[in-house]
Amino acid sequence: RDLHMDLSNAWFEFGLDRPDLPKITVGYEYRARDGSKSMLQWGPAFDAAFNSRSIYPAWKRIDQETHIITLSLDHDRNGFHIRDDFRGEFYSQTNTLETGDFFNDGSARPDFVSTQEDDYQHFQGSNALTIEKKLKPWWLASGGYYYSHLNGDANLALGNFDPSNPGGAGMPFTSRGIQLSSESHIMNVNSLLGPWKHLTGYGGIQTEWTRRKGTGDTTFFGSPTTLGSNVDRFQIEENFGIRHTGIPNTILYTDVRLQQESIGQSENSLFNDSFDSREDFMRDTDAKGRHANVEMGTTFSPWRTWSFNPTYGYKRRNHDFKHLLDTDRSGQPGNGFPAAVIERDTEGQDWGLSTTWKPTRWLKTNLAYEGEQSDYTTTVGSLNLNGVNYPSGSILAGNYDSHSYRLSTTLSPAQRWFWTGTASYTDSRIVSGINDNATIAPYDGDLYTLFSSWTFLYDETTRLMANYTFSHAEYGQSLPLGLPMGSKFNQHAWQFEVHKQLTESNSLGLQYAYFRYRDDLSNGFLDYDAHGVFITWTKVFE
Repeated sequence: RDLHMDLSNAWFEFGLDRPDLPKITVGYEYRARDGSKSMLQWGPAFDAAFNSRSIYPAWKRIDQETHIITLSLDHDRNGFHIRDDFRGEFYSQTNTLETGDFFNDGSARPDFVSTQEDDYQHFQGSNALTIEKKLKPWWLASGGYYYSHLNGDANLALGNFDPSNPGGAGMPFTSRGIQLSSESHIMNVNSLLGPWKHLTGYGGIQTEWTRRKGTGDTTFFGSPTTLGSNVDRFQIEENFGIRHTGIPNTILYTDVRLQQESIGQSENSLFNDSFDSREDFMRDTDAKGRHANVEMGTTFSPWRTWSFNPTYGYKRRNHDFKHLLDTDRSGQPGNGFPAAVIERDTEGQDWGLSTTWKPTRWLKTNLAYEGEQSDYTTTVGSLNLNGVNYPSGSILAGNYDSHSYRLSTTLSPAQRWFWTGTASYTDSRIVSGINDNATIAPYDGDLYTLFSSWTFLYDETTRLMANYTFSHAEYGQSLPLGLPMGSKFNQHAWQFEVHKQLTESNSLGLQYAYFRYRDDLSNGFLDYDAHGVFITWTKVFE
């Protein structure tokens, strides 16, 4: 097939800026995608022994359109700076996906074709209002209010047919009239204090209320079914920070972010059949969340050519779950997942040290190290699953560790030459709490990255640039079961660019890029070579 995708993007913007009047800006943008693209998931082909290989190409037909309208007002009056931004988006899409199955190698066409058809459209409007005023020379206050509303509907159909008899298509699952809505209110108040006796501080509080609803009427193997999902979320976030510059050549800082949230989520799947509706799937869960994040560090320069920046951070996220309702069609309480989970906790810390050395005007070097560690803990209640009783308790669900080292240099050997180079190495490891090295092995490995960039100013109007990036990952692993997992790849990227300033209001740019990717664990299926040519013309109208 001649698979291709046409991408369109057009926009314009105009405004009015007159003394003593609000500055007004109006804009419109149009985006579109139309065409067919190949899919990563291919259809299976079976041989005489019924061995399957996913080698039949699958394609997807895409038709998307977006219209965006923007309106912005900006005004200063009596020391107040007021800005209001409105954005309205009209979006629609229609997609068709086909996947074929072969049961006979000699067939000229698939023996069986699965289809997926979906269309979706929505309108989303949002408005952001901000007000800012300097109440005192050392006190800046600001506040804002953001409102967003979305209404959308979608249709979905899954089916299959025999290519030799297209009229006999079957649609075992169809969903019509899926209704979606979302509404958000966000308000914040902020304050910046200082400098005062070498101290500068800031604080802010933000509240958010969001409600999302989704309902749909569907047919599942001939049975009319109603699906629903609703989420209510209320959140309060506090941010505080302080900077101290009283120590010579030293800056001390601390940033604190606290968050509390309450989430209510309900889901249901009601079948119009002969069974009692109480046996249908229904779930209602309340969750409480508490989050804390503290970052502290210092930047000090004991000598003119040296600077040091040690940092430390602590973070913790905790969620408590209260399951008010959990049933399914079996006529018994739900199967226990995820309703068995009553608490999740994540605790971690990060640390680092960065050193910068600048002995001359034309040389600057930075050496940095960063480390991170996190523990994930899950607490479950007692449950009975298929006649087996499982006790309650807490388990270590996972652990993550990483260490990263980076060396970067900026060099200006001549007046018009600039070079930047960076080399980095990262080793990371994440392990599951259920780890027997046979089914769930630790996922660990190394990542190496090199980056080099040259810039040459040929004259006052011409600039030449060249970049090279190399990445190598060693995350390959093979379990005792014989299944290779992870990734082991090499990636190269070259980019060359010429930029010419034709006149004060005209400039022209030409760029060529080449990318090469090889993954040793994919047997060549993920390998690619790509070329890109970009021409840019910029015109400034006075």
